[in-house]
Amino acid sequence: MVVIFILVAPMVYGDNDITIENAEMRLVISEEGHAKSLIHKATGQECLAVQDSFPVFAVKQSDRLPSQEMLVHPAEPKFLPATKVRRMGNKLKISFRHLSHRVTVRLDITDSYIGFTVDNIKYNGSRLSERLVPPLDELIFLRLPVRERDHFGGWLNVMHDADVAVNVLATNQYPKVDGKPRCGYRIMEARAIDEVKTLGVSAALITTETKHLMDRIQQVEKDFNLPTGVKSRSCEEYKYSVYWPTDITPDNVDRHVQYAKAGGFKLFMISVNSFATVGHFSWNEEYSNGMEDFNKVVDKVTDAGMIPGLHTYFTKADKEDPYVTGTPDHRLNLRRRLTLAEPITRSSTTITVEENPRACTREDGRRILKIGEELITYQDYTTERPFQFTGCRRGQFETTPQARDQGYKFGLLDVDTWTKWVRYDQRTSIQQEVAERIGEIYNQAGLRFIYFDGAEDVPPPYWYNTSRAQKVLYDQLQPPPIFAEAAQRSHFSWHMISRANAFDIQGYPPKQLKSVTRRDPMREARILQADFTKGDFGWIANHPPGYWEEDSVGMQPDAIEYSTSRAAGWSTGTSLWTKLSWSDPHPRSDDIFEVFKRWETAREKNWLSEEQKAALRNPNQEHILLRNENDEFELRPYYQITLLPTKKIRAFHFQRNGKTYVVYWHTLGKGQFLLPIEQQNIKAFGLLDGDPLPIKARGQSIVLPAGSRRYLEFTNLSKQQIIEAFRGLRL
Repeated sequence: MVVIFILVAPMVYGDNDITIENAEMRLVISEEGHAKSLIHKATGQECLAVQDSFPVFAVKQSDRLPSQEMLVHPAEPKFLPATKVRRMGNKLKISFRHLSHRVTVRLDITDSYIGFTVDNIKYNGSRLSERLVPPLDELIFLRLPVRERDHFGGWLNVMHDADVAVNVLATNQYPKVDGKPRCGYRIMEARAIDEVKTLGVSAALITTETKHLMDRIQQVEKDFNLPTGVKSRSCEEYKYSVYWPTDITPDNVDRHVQYAKAGGFKLFMISVNSFATVGHFSWNEEYSNGMEDFNKVVDKVTDAGMIPGLHTYFTKADKEDPYVTGTPDHRLNLRRRLTLAEPITRSSTTITVEENPRACTREDGRRILKIGEELITYQDYTTERPFQFTGCRRGQFETTPQARDQGYKFGLLDVDTWTKWVRYDQRTSIQQEVAERIGEIYNQAGLRFIYFDGAEDVPPPYWYNTSRAQKVLYDQLQPPPIFAEAAQRSHFSWHMISRANAFDIQGYPPKQLKSVTRRDPMREARILQADFTKGDFGWIANHPPGYWEEDSVGMQPDAIEYSTSRAAGWSTGTSLWTKLSWSDPHPRSDDIFEVFKRWETAREKNWLSEEQKAALRNPNQEHILLRNENDEFELRPYYQITLLPTKKIRAFHFQRNGKTYVVYWHTLGKGQFLLPIEQQNIKAFGLLDGDPLPIKARGQSIVLPAGSRRYLEFTNLSKQQIIEAFRGLRL
């Protein structure tokens, strides 16, 4: 083995260097604003890839410079580093190349972190006539070349190994925080974007022992009144799976509760689509008594000992909602802004515009123009002058056709990729209005956790609007959710979205569940580990046989066992997305829910050892959780017996107590089959902790009943003989 030592020359500090330190770290910046050192004091480790000219502060201007500089530089984005930094008490005064702006950054030094806040911007340049002060498009108010370590969490923006962690963390929702890869280091930075906000934007630098990182972040959350992401990740409920019915009503809630209890679920998520229209959240006809009916549903869940939660869409409205239909709201988002080049009458079917509509959608269900309070669908458009939308149908979605004059401004409606929805303009008050409605339902019903679906369905800038919309809703929920999940997350979301996102595995045929789990949730679990976060391995749909294809066997117990066991390997759960129309007719529902119950019980009891969890992280080895003769759990690797003469029987073999066992079942219902094995070599069990079942002999074979999962114990036969026997079974 070759051991390579990297020697770092001692840093030479200048008389005018700026030292910023707390109990755990020492950051040194030159008077020119260059990063010189970041020392973790307890270990003495240098955390920066020190360079002679790496600016800690800079400005990125898209195309605007003072007039005299425009004469010199072309109109393209420019990176303008700091040229001088002075410390005055707890403030840094910063000057930049080619700019007359002076930026003040306030320091908040604590034992847990050092905070950086954009405190003031002063312009000292000359103004020509009445021209306004040019804004700073992007102000980089903290920028460090942090050395690579074993792990980088891109969501939390943290570099860490077993010893030391370096974290640049937003302390409010406004900074754009990032960690760009370079050779041997990452540029970890925080930016104030003029389009969003500049003054008051803040971030914290944490440099600590990795084992203390969550404590330091928790202190940041406390000091800045942030959502409690650290506390949420340590709650007991964090590891459980979710029962999620999308068809729940006051009439069928008892049946759903029965299924959820059969699966041992502790978390019960109620789908918004089951009780209301998204937008104004008008009650569905099944909830004719409104909140009274909804409370009854939630109370049934709570009385059964489960924790109720909400799955909701919050960034968009259903096309049938009053936000869209009748009189469309002026706060719906427009993807493109357009101008009438010619007036239109109430019956015009061609609309001529000034702008080239080249980037407008041609997708079905999304071709909708919003002109005032009228919605108009179009068939196509031209991309040469005259620019025209053609095949227009007026007064769609119960709106009223209106004549409009030349020059009227309008736009392309932002219809979601799931075309039943229309997205909100996040710059307006509509998100707050919708959040208050959701919060009222959530709080009155006593719900405890939430799934922010449609979190990705916001206009740019995505890094900001994703977490902004989530926080607007999060702030309405009292008490705060014990945990939350979402379809998309950005840096600031880490404090709210503590179980990351679930996967739409339900969108794939059941036969693909194992491969999709390997491809997506298992890959994501490794990534999220670097962010000190777990993911949800769902959503799994228990589709019955024939749901996807006429000859499909539907969801089977082994697929459920694979998914929920892989989740357990990462100390997290999964979600069962279900309907009574799937569970009731499924011949293996009892087995599916029994598999869930075993694993949920194991989670609740913290039964799995770290060695067992490590084994479950192997994507290529399947396992079965058994309840043995002593009513104790056993975890065994097991293997599918392939090449059976029928898909009606599914079987897996495993070893225990020096013997070979087989678990088998009928995929489509029940029946019996002949297995070419002599009777004295086999025992059959309904459950391993139950009494042996009677076995009938027929010549040199035995007759086995097939239905729910059963277990066979073999003696005097090799594993290969057993496999060949199953390959020779006859129905």
